[in-house]
Amino acid sequence: MFKRWSWQIIILAVLLVGTLLMLTGFDAGLPLHESVDERHNLDEVYVLRGITDDPLWKPGYPPGILYVNYGAQVATELLTGKSAWDQACQVILNVRMTGIFFNLFTAAFIALTARKLGGAVAGVLAALGWLVAPRVLEQTQFGFPQTYENFFFVVSLYLAILSVEKRRSRYAVLSVLAGLGAVIFKYVTFPVLALGVGAALWNLRGNPKRWWRVLLVEGGLIVFTAVALVTLGGVGALAGSGHVETNQFLSGCLTELFDPGLLMYIFENAAGQLGIPLILFAALLVAGTLVYWPRALTWQRLGWISAVVLGLSHITLMATYLVHLDGIDRNLLSSSGVLMVAIVVAVVSLARWISRRLRQPALGFGVGGVFMLLWLTPQAIGAWGWVNYRNLPVTYVAMVDWVETNLPEETLLVNDNRPFIRDWNCANYRPREVIWDEDIMDHPIADWLERDVYYAVLTQSRIGEMKATPEGQAYLQQMTQIQQFPPPGEEDQWRSWRRGEEASIAVYQLWPAKPEVSTDILFGDEIRLVGGNIDTDEAVPGGVIRLQFYWQPMRMPDSDYNLFIHLTPVKQPAEILAQQDGPPSHIDLRPTSTWDDLDETLISDDFRLDIPATVKPGLYKLRIGLYDWQTGVRLPLESGRDSITVPIFIAPR
Repeated sequence: MFKRWSWQIIILAVLLVGTLLMLTGFDAGLPLHESVDERHNLDEVYVLRGITDDPLWKPGYPPGILYVNYGAQVATELLTGKSAWDQACQVILNVRMTGIFFNLFTAAFIALTARKLGGAVAGVLAALGWLVAPRVLEQTQFGFPQTYENFFFVVSLYLAILSVEKRRSRYAVLSVLAGLGAVIFKYVTFPVLALGVGAALWNLRGNPKRWWRVLLVEGGLIVFTAVALVTLGGVGALAGSGHVETNQFLSGCLTELFDPGLLMYIFENAAGQLGIPLILFAALLVAGTLVYWPRALTWQRLGWISAVVLGLSHITLMATYLVHLDGIDRNLLSSSGVLMVAIVVAVVSLARWISRRLRQPALGFGVGGVFMLLWLTPQAIGAWGWVNYRNLPVTYVAMVDWVETNLPEETLLVNDNRPFIRDWNCANYRPREVIWDEDIMDHPIADWLERDVYYAVLTQSRIGEMKATPEGQAYLQQMTQIQQFPPPGEEDQWRSWRRGEEASIAVYQLWPAKPEVSTDILFGDEIRLVGGNIDTDEAVPGGVIRLQFYWQPMRMPDSDYNLFIHLTPVKQPAEILAQQDGPPSHIDLRPTSTWDDLDETLISDDFRLDIPATVKPGLYKLRIGLYDWQTGVRLPLESGRDSITVPIFIAPR
């Protein structure tokens, strides 16, 4: 249907689409790790290279992904001239980029394999289906070993098909080498070795002497790799390392193969990764076999059976070691690659069968085209949605960067310490002590301040729990929220970290129970100003004045009052140069009409008064008062005035 050059151009266009999808947002989330495996693999190579002397976390782990990290570290050092230890983010970017290119090569080999078995159209559709599958796209943007394992799976299948078709011994040997490439990334992929060995066994009929030599070479390669993994790779050490997947395999692997619930879960996810319901997935494989078999050549039949059996056996073997069900998608990549070939070839074969039965070529391919459209359109929409999601700013990244830029290096109290420690970020942040194993309400504010803890990072769930109790509300009164991530009203424009946990977080400043400056100023007979804090260190033209107020109710106020702050010239109090207003207590907690505890001290937010750059240095006044925000009527002082006056000197810049 296509000339070779035109088919190649179409495949290049499909690969370009995949490149754009995978490169968009592949670095999102850094400097925080969204996968603990990326960090562990990075650290394992630090240990192997002698950069750190920590013990190996997973001794004997399949070394393939460690080789990738090793190469990424060396490349980073050559490009930057700095140690990989100080360039961890760049190393991870290099690992992810390598994975993306390998996935593009995988798509190319999926296209070649599907073309061999089902024709040019099948090759194009298989590559397109693979590259727009959103769950595949998600897993190939991280430094996971399954990306490379999948590549070698598909390459091994393609080479085995070539060996049977052309009866070339080198293809059989290369198929085994590709299979061994998969094994060094994941030991459980060993069934892929049967492809190259099976191709040699099939070809024994034609030239037994030649192909027995091929089998001997293949066996030698397998034995050599196994010995190297045991002696140099220390595979045996993995069994006693506490690695959960290994222990799962050793303790009861065969019993898991008879767990129908687990197998059903795995197979449903395998079909779902390709965007197809399990029942349709099974029907396509069965129907595809029935219509494909009679008209296919012998080598094509063997290739078809190999793709289906290899994919299904890998899915089944997953039951022997799978522990973390929430990470199942990336473990399915290897089987999904070869099964994508089988599904597309089945659909194309069914379309041809319908055309022959009805003697209506257009109708048959029309049915196949409609199926492909109904299948791939939601996949493409999902892929585009994933790209947009990956481009959203990350709450925890913004929070950590803001904290490191704006807060001093004092001890920080946090709900979750992971973003601030090297195990969970790849940036060289300023060293600071982080308290995370104590809840903020375990101690009074005064105790935290005594320990030089002036700031706290709290998740919205914890803030909500505190707001739900009088004790928590009173505690929150002694803190000021100085930053929130995401900003209020922008929740749909941000994404969280670590699978959406705690989508909103806030940074608070802790205040002492008593103000720096004590006062005794009564507004009406309702509210007393008992003191405040004023910061004039930046009181210059274009600078800022920061104020905070401490209040006590004399009785429950009649209205909800707001605080106003006006900067005026000394002799022209009606001329307002700058102003700020807002609730005298925290905006999200206690309007004045709720101040019913006469022994409670309520602390305001941190008011920021921006000084215009046009103001000349000299003496000015701050006028401060309360007003009913609904009527605009100001609450009078005992003297009858409607505000207090504080002199402010604005210094030259």
